[in-house]
Amino acid sequence: MKEISPSILNADLFKIKKIFKSFASANIKSVHLDIMDGVFVPNISFGPMLIKQLSKYKKNLQFISHLMIINPERYIEDFYKAGSDGIIIHQEATTHLHSTLLKIKSFNIRAGVSINPSTPVSVLEDVLDLLDEVLIMSVNPGFGGQKFIEHSYQKIEKLVTLFEDHDNENIAISIDGGVNINNLPKLFNYGVDVAIIGSAIFKNKDLEKTLSEFNKITERR
Repeated sequence: MKEISPSILNADLFKIKKIFKSFASANIKSVHLDIMDGVFVPNISFGPMLIKQLSKYKKNLQFISHLMIINPERYIEDFYKAGSDGIIIHQEATTHLHSTLLKIKSFNIRAGVSINPSTPVSVLEDVLDLLDEVLIMSVNPGFGGQKFIEHSYQKIEKLVTLFEDHDNENIAISIDGGVNINNLPKLFNYGVDVAIIGSAIFKNKDLEKTLSEFNKITERR
């Protein structure tokens, strides 16, 4: 089943309770939490403490924490205890990808790996059995509102083929960066399961209407 997952990086956190209610009304299943350290990416966002506070309002929403940080293995337990239902780490940010994924799995939550635009999907071949999700970055990570990198379509195709060749077609494919109402249908057609959407949702004042427009696309898949 296809779905959208709002990234709240650009959301007004003072209105988060109302925003989460809108998510529930729109049948949103997961919320994407972008964690940035100012080292791996040129920006700083938030950490486990804020996620713990947001967890008070999550109800049935799944919190997927996307760790854009160096050596994420140091903080897996912290983000789990804060309320993360899944953790995505970057292949480029950890020396021992296999052991870091095992650590995530030890908490019985979803484990995912993200790859940057310049990273080939082949680097994931030896850890497919540990993955619930692969996140393709369709912009260079660090800032919202960037333009979608067109080569990402080819990466999705290669990832679909990789899964088929290794009988791992149960792994979800997600994409993050420059996703909007215009390219979402094509992304779903290429094989994306979960579309991470930030600016295209929160730049519009009418949140409910915007979510409805995106949901019309997912419902046709």
